[in-house]
Amino acid sequence: MTQKKNNSKETSVSLSQRKTTSNTAQNSQQQRQSVNTNNGDIQRHKVLRRSQRAGVVFPVHRIHRVMKEGNYAKIVRDGAAVYMAGVLEYLVAEITELAGNAAHENKRRRITPRHILLAIRNDEELNKLCQHVTIAEGGVIPHLHEVLLQSKRSSQSSRGYASKKKSPPNKQNNTEGDTTPSDDDDDDTMNQ
Repeated sequence: MTQKKNNSKETSVSLSQRKTTSNTAQNSQQQRQSVNTNNGDIQRHKVLRRSQRAGVVFPVHRIHRVMKEGNYAKIVRDGAAVYMAGVLEYLVAEITELAGNAAHENKRRRITPRHILLAIRNDEELNKLCQHVTIAEGGVIPHLHEVLLQSKRSSQSSRGYASKKKSPPNKQNNTEGDTTPSDDDDDDTMNQ
């Protein structure tokens, strides 16, 4: 007898589930169809663009068309265009945020190509991505070589000018104070 009750409960649950799923299916069909309003006007289901359905701002349809026209592959599916739009939107948002920070540091309210260049070059991953990219009117990254930053004295010592101490005379190394004739001088005096 307990088994019959369990079976009846299972069937009643499955029937209620079927009813709710069929009700939701009917509701979605009714939403797709036109609905009459009190005025007699017909409202139609609003068609969403692919960008809106994907939740991105960049135009999915335009990116899809460009990818097809570019002959990158024989078949370009819709998912590829959506993915590309998402990636491009992320990159633009990242660069814009970093460039805005660079403009704010320079006490400017407008982002210029200089700020975009500083944003890209100061970020390790973006710099690697845009390694061979030249940004017009961007300028260069300020960089001074370490040798140029040293003081004048230390730069002279690196060239060998700072030490003017006299070294003791050596036979191998003729210096200012060495007056001993070299072997070449002896040959010249004999020939005369």
